[in-house]
Amino acid sequence: MQQFQITLKNTKVKSYYVFAWLIAAIFYSIEIYFVLFDVSKKSDRIWVIPILGINLLLLFISSRIKWDNWKRKEYVGLTYGFLLVPLIKWGSYWPAVILIISFILLSIASRKFIVSFSDKNIVFPSFPARKISWNEGANCLLKDEIRTIEFKNNKMIQEHIEPGKDPVNEKEFNDFCIRQLTSGNQKKTT
Repeated sequence: MQQFQITLKNTKVKSYYVFAWLIAAIFYSIEIYFVLFDVSKKSDRIWVIPILGINLLLLFISSRIKWDNWKRKEYVGLTYGFLLVPLIKWGSYWPAVILIISFILLSIASRKFIVSFSDKNIVFPSFPARKISWNEGANCLLKDEIRTIEFKNNKMIQEHIEPGKDPVNEKEFNDFCIRQLTSGNQKKTT
């Protein structure tokens, strides 16, 4: 059973991380504001400010080591974890839920998009994964790092692939797709 896996280029991942860090900055500002100016939370200064300070220090050190670290889910998760502690202690559960949901959405949106082509079908990495039968397709092609799937209903999916991630021989892949499309269409007509 021959199978191909192609990693698609996730061009929006940078904007997802910028948005995640913007959310973190807003929550930092809100928590610092409450600790400094809300009378009921002044007693929490002893532990909230050091927790947020340690988090900022860790982020600063990691960015000095390698600048691309800010684009890693672990650092966003660590920051969100540090931000959740005061929220949960204060009983602010809705902001905590918003922070958790935004991290889950970031994890889903920034994952690697791997399209699998097998003898049975094509599995497209949407959420949830979409299975496309070969007999739905009219054409499938990989050329110049662009993967194209054309359907019989005149719809088309065209995406750039991540260069160098999956060394796929274009001729082998295209021949495989042609074989699957012709055999899938013959099964449908019989």
